[in-house]
Amino acid sequence: MQPKSKVELYAAIRCDSRAGLASRALQRKYGVGFRTVEKALASDLDVGRGAAIVNAPRKSSRQRTVDLTSTNPRRISRS
Repeated sequence: MQPKSKVELYAAIRCDSRAGLASRALQRKYGVGFRTVEKALASDLDVGRGAAIVNAPRKSSRQRTVDLTSTNPRRISRS
């Protein structure tokens, strides 16, 4: 029976790969290309389940202010 969704397909490819099937055999069995097999083997959804993804805090941007004492209106001072 063929998997119905991409998630099921990738899981089946990973399972068969662990069982010892070669990449070419996986391509033939599931009727997909080598890129799909490589993506399925690269994405290991089983391991990272439940782990929270923490993003690094954003770097604060420096504020730019216009120097009003300057005679040049385009001059910008950085503070």
